[in-house]
Amino acid sequence: MFHYKAIDAQSRIVTGSWDGPDADERAVVAYLQGRGLVPLRIQRAPFADAPAAPRPTARRSWRQVGRGARAETRELVSLAEDVALLLGSGVPLSRALVILTELHASRKTFAGVLRKVNDDMREGSTFWEALERRDGFFPPIFVNMVRAGESSGALPIILERLSAYLEEIQELKDYLRSAMIYPVILTVTSLVSMVLMLTLVVPKFAEVFQDMGMALPAMTQAMFTLGLLLRDGWWVLVLGVAGLFAVVLAVLRVERWRRGLDGAVLRIPAMGMFVRKIEVARFCRTLGTLLDSGVPILQAMNIVQGVVFNGVIHAAVAQAGDDLKRGVVLSGALRKTGLFPELALNMIGVGEETGRLGHMLDKVGQLYDKELKKGIKTFSSFFEPMVLLVMGVLIGGMVISMLMAIFSINDVQM
Repeated sequence: MFHYKAIDAQSRIVTGSWDGPDADERAVVAYLQGRGLVPLRIQRAPFADAPAAPRPTARRSWRQVGRGARAETRELVSLAEDVALLLGSGVPLSRALVILTELHASRKTFAGVLRKVNDDMREGSTFWEALERRDGFFPPIFVNMVRAGESSGALPIILERLSAYLEEIQELKDYLRSAMIYPVILTVTSLVSMVLMLTLVVPKFAEVFQDMGMALPAMTQAMFTLGLLLRDGWWVLVLGVAGLFAVVLAVLRVERWRRGLDGAVLRIPAMGMFVRKIEVARFCRTLGTLLDSGVPILQAMNIVQGVVFNGVIHAAVAQAGDDLKRGVVLSGALRKTGLFPELALNMIGVGEETGRLGHMLDKVGQLYDKELKKGIKTFSSFFEPMVLLVMGVLIGGMVISMLMAIFSINDVQM
């Protein structure tokens, strides 16, 4: 059985379920369209009942809604998809926002922001202006692509493209997280096992040998000392880690030091290449999407700086934007930075020559996304046995050191 939410000819939300023969999502869509309904959500699980969000009685300043908050990527994907679907079905934008506010009533912050956007539009603001006033709740790329869609009269098409872009970005983030889950769990489990042995098991052995008053092998004595330090001086270790964390935060707050740290990261052989590919992929994919959506290239270069996190590459992109204002082509401006791979520069140059720069930038982004996934998979497959090997050697060394102490007892007795 499938459960659905749809809107009827009067733009009202209709919910229900359907369990026809050979039921699948396409069949449900055909069934709803046959009844004159526009599908919004189709899923197997029943929809959770969401309490209606009360309309505020007093009008608050737009700065009070969403202050300090940012929309999640999944919320942005859902908003772009749903608005594009409703506009394509002939529903006015203002009515579409009312429908989406009711649909997302359980997400109070998101529903409140949509309500404020609709209020601003009723007062004469355009859609993109209302989004921009939400105090950073919507990212610049979302606002500017909506602006381009409204200016060109192709808002539904631009929103579909924006939804696809955001969904691909979210998929890459999810892939990165899922690929690192097992190595992180393996590392944490191994470290916890070692700490427990050093703080619980090893000190008991140390007390036994100390009572016997016998000389211990150097390896055993070192392990016993480490175990006692961890057991009795753990607070020193905690303070040291906290102090190191505070120092790192202080360094990151200073622009010059943060950029120096980012530059050092780029010079690390494997990690530097990995970070560079991430930034190049994000830069190219975002810039290509903006250009294909009709955003002017100078404005797009300003926007794309917000998606580049490494300070050195961020400064390079800013410098490339300044070079574009002086008439330098994009491939030449990026080549001057010395931070972009030659393959990417050549493909961007081809895009400039053929007049399909946005399309080629998107291809470059896809290419480096694939390389990133391959690199992550390779790293994960290499990292797991290395962790097992290192932890096996360390734990094995601990066992051997205790056996050496036991054997020394036998030698003394003999």
